[in-house]
Amino acid sequence: MALAWLPGRPLGDPAYSRLSTVYALTEYGSWYLDAIPKDDPLPFSTVDKVMVRGRVVDGVSVDGHIISSKPPLLPLAMTALYRLQQPIMGWNLRAEEDVIPIARYMTAVLIVTSFGVALLFFAKTLIVFEIRPAVRLVLIASLAFGSQCFGFATVINNHMPGAAMLLIAIYQAVALGRGVVQPSAWRFIAFGIAGALACTIDMPAGVFVAMAGLYLLVRHPRATLLFVLPAAAVPLALHFGIMIAITRSPLPVQTKEAAYYFEGAYWRHPVGIDALNEPKAIYAFHMTFGRKGLFSLYPIMLAGLAAALWALTPRVVPHRGFLLAGFAGFLLLSAYYCFSTNNYGGESYGFRWYIPTMPVLLLMAGPLLNQTRSVWRWGFVAAMLMISVFSAFECARTDWQSSQEWTCRILGPSV
Repeated sequence: MALAWLPGRPLGDPAYSRLSTVYALTEYGSWYLDAIPKDDPLPFSTVDKVMVRGRVVDGVSVDGHIISSKPPLLPLAMTALYRLQQPIMGWNLRAEEDVIPIARYMTAVLIVTSFGVALLFFAKTLIVFEIRPAVRLVLIASLAFGSQCFGFATVINNHMPGAAMLLIAIYQAVALGRGVVQPSAWRFIAFGIAGALACTIDMPAGVFVAMAGLYLLVRHPRATLLFVLPAAAVPLALHFGIMIAITRSPLPVQTKEAAYYFEGAYWRHPVGIDALNEPKAIYAFHMTFGRKGLFSLYPIMLAGLAAALWALTPRVVPHRGFLLAGFAGFLLLSAYYCFSTNNYGGESYGFRWYIPTMPVLLLMAGPLLNQTRSVWRWGFVAAMLMISVFSAFECARTDWQSSQEWTCRILGPSV
């Protein structure tokens, strides 16, 4: 179904930023966007760029190179796909009429496929947790049609591939740790590669990878050290090698505030939602329960939150350790985004940075819903899922424009 919603609308800066890197690499052999001459007929531009390898004067970057602010591995994969299609389709980013077909092609290969992989390994993980078939069906439908994953399966972004890699890693860790599968070397290697890719493609999701890795280390210390670490080193070395080569530092550009402030940079004088400066308590509320809220737009996720609270009670709770670990990861990720960001993910529908958290919350909901037999409780779950499905479809057909959420029609616009 996601294929039917592929881009036919403005793509937004998350896509244009990465496509700019693809163009610079293929046409000029450089990661630097300033390698593209000013008279080059590239039909799009982006504000998601930073200055690196320069000097900082009074908090402003000068005499450096301009690069995309996005992590490098996804644009590198997009560059490979761009090269592959050129002899066959002949599409070129210089031609305005080719940009949308190129985006559709890349989205189908990288993003829609990631959506399918995420659903597959989500379902496999539910089986490992011995969730009843009827409950599995509800949870798979919730991820497929009642989460932000559905809307973002149709546009170029890093969150969906990151979520797919995260779910592969979680499945391997839980299946190996619980003894459901044989501890074969290839499974530890798969965990290492998928976990490292999740961290490099969508870095904050690494909090869940770290927890899964610690669990695997406790359950299988020798195999984890022998197979996981060398496997993880491959994508990590590629990522850090590129970062050091183009920025002289392995650290994400997001850790260098001055990199966003250079002559002519949008971020020196942002507008609209990017210029927000709300108190952190207000920001945290709208991240979670307000106009951009994870739990207001997608209330089926409340089942995961309820499961975490259930795990804090003195009752006998199945998989208590997994529930508490998932809740801790959610809190850490929420705290990070609350104190390090101010614009709710920019001109996107909902708080897009929560996308990797959504499958984790739904996995947490499994043990709780497994114990649920009451008709009225299942009626409540159905109502929450219906609201979530509405938000997911609204997300899928909304352009990159703030205050399009139905919650804004109740609580007022973001700006």
